[in-house]
Amino acid sequence: MKTYLDSSALVKLYYPEAESERVSRWVSQSNQPLLFTSIHELELQNTFALKVFRGEIKPSQMKQALRLVEGDLKRGLFLKQDIHWGELFAVALQLSYRHTRKIGCRSLDILHVSLASSFECSHFISFDDRQIRLARKAGLKPVRI
Repeated sequence: MKTYLDSSALVKLYYPEAESERVSRWVSQSNQPLLFTSIHELELQNTFALKVFRGEIKPSQMKQALRLVEGDLKRGLFLKQDIHWGELFAVALQLSYRHTRKIGCRSLDILHVSLASSFECSHFISFDDRQIRLARKAGLKPVRI
C-alpha cells in the first residue's frame, strides 16, 4: 500500500490542530515512507508563513517547524520525489476537465491527486472533502483517520 498525504494532513504533523494526534498515530503505525515533493515543501512553508502573517505563530516557531520537517526528511520518514511536470499537468488537466464542474476542485487539490496518481499510490489522506471526492474519481482509496 502506497499512501499519499495531502498538505492538509501533513501540516497537522507540525502544527497542533484537532486531527494532529490521529495523523501522528497513523504515520507512526504505517511503517512506510511518505511521498514528499516540492509542492509539499512549498505548501508547508507557505502555511507556516501565513500563520506568522496572521499572528498565529512567531517567526521562530515557523523556523522550528521547518527544521522538524527537514529532520524527518533526513531520518527517512519522507521519500523525496522529483515531479515530472509534463506528466503531472496532463493528468491534472484531465481531472479538471472531467470533475471540477461537478466537485468544485481547486487547482492545488487537483495537483495533489494528480501527484498521487502519477506516483502510483493506492491510498490518499486529506481533510478536504472535495479533494477526497476527486481522489475517489481518480481511483484512489481515501483513508479516514
